[in-house]
Amino acid sequence: MSAMPVWTEAGPLPAKTLGWTWPTFIIVPLLLTIAIYLLGLIKMWRGRARASLRPWTIIFFISGWLSLLIALDSPIYEFGEQLFWVHMTQHEIMMVISASARTSSGAYGAFSVAVAQPAQAKIAYTNKRFHRPLSN
Repeated sequence: MSAMPVWTEAGPLPAKTLGWTWPTFIIVPLLLTIAIYLLGLIKMWRGRARASLRPWTIIFFISGWLSLLIALDSPIYEFGEQLFWVHMTQHEIMMVISASARTSSGAYGAFSVAVAQPAQAKIAYTNKRFHRPLSN
């Protein structure tokens, strides 16, 4: 019995456009997220919550948002469709960089201020209900 090759050389990868593709299903949610966040920041800046705004929280949110944009729409996305290790790098960018930065940003305040007053009470109730301390 002869050994079978682990892989076969099928020739070069098909040439694809390796650039920013701007797919609608990725860009629209990203733009919606940044628009709601900026609206909340503007409302906080003009209102009584101005003192609670910290530059580092805004930097964290923007860096998390930009890392999502890079992971989902840059040439990394196109390479990720062709190379598995690049695809897994996308996952790492989203899990380690994007999630950490956006969680550290405390964007909940800006998002809750951006929505209408009746929705704020529902959001606060949901947040209070699902984010209870682990011990009493």
